[in-house]
Order: sequence, then structure tokens, then C-alpha cells
Amino acid sequence: MKTITRNLLLFTATFALATLLFRISLSWSIEHHEFVALWGSAALYFLVNFGLGWFFGKRDYLSLPLADVGFRFHLATFVVFNLITLFWFWLGFNAKHESPNVYGYILIGWGLGLLLHFAFYRQVSKRAIKGIDKGELFD
Repeated sequence: MKTITRNLLLFTATFALATLLFRISLSWSIEHHEFVALWGSAALYFLVNFGLGWFFGKRDYLSLPLADVGFRFHLATFVVFNLITLFWFWLGFNAKHESPNVYGYILIGWGLGLLLHFAFYRQVSKRAIKGIDKGELFD
């Protein structure tokens, strides 16, 4: 079963670009005490990523109706966001008032949410044959 699709790869690439731009904006805003810009970039980042997920997720489902309830996309965002953030701090690009401890809490909370999503995904996949929803097999 092909679970790494073209739509997932395109989503991951555009999400990585959006995350890199968000990291730049976030660190700059913190460094220059521009809190309106900080919240604005966070809101824009949310809207852009919601749109990316909606667009590529829908295209992915229409091309291959996998019963994954968005888990592959959630896992991709988790890995990409956290890798970019870890490298951001490791390379020293963060603002001097930007604490890596905050991202530890984000990692833990998001990781718990991902585990919950995985449990839901496993429950849904029990009602599927080779990842495809049984209702979608015979139209």
C-alpha cells in the first residue's frame, strides 16, 4: 500500500517552507519586542497550514481514499516542525529571549496529541481493508 503519496510530499515541502518563514518571523518578533507581529505571524501560520492541510488532504483522499483520518499529515507536520525548530536552536538562530524549554513543552503536548491521534487511526483502520475504507471499495 502506497502511503507516501505525491500530495503528502507536496504538503510536507510547502509546510517546511511555511515553518521556516514562521521561525524567522517568530524569532525576529521576539528579538525586537514586536508582539503584534508575533501574534499576527502565528495567526497567519495557522491559517496557511490549515489551508495547506485542507487542500492537499482533500486531494489525497480523492485520489486514494485511505482510512487514515489525516494521521499521515499530522505525523509529517510533527516531524517537520520539530526538526526545523531543533535545528533552529542548534544553529543559534533563535532570539536571545527565546527559550528552548518552551519548545520542550510543545513537543510533549503535541506528542501526546499525536499518540491520541494514532490510537484513533488504529481504531478506524480496523474497519478498512489494506487502508482503504470498506465502503469505498465497491461503488
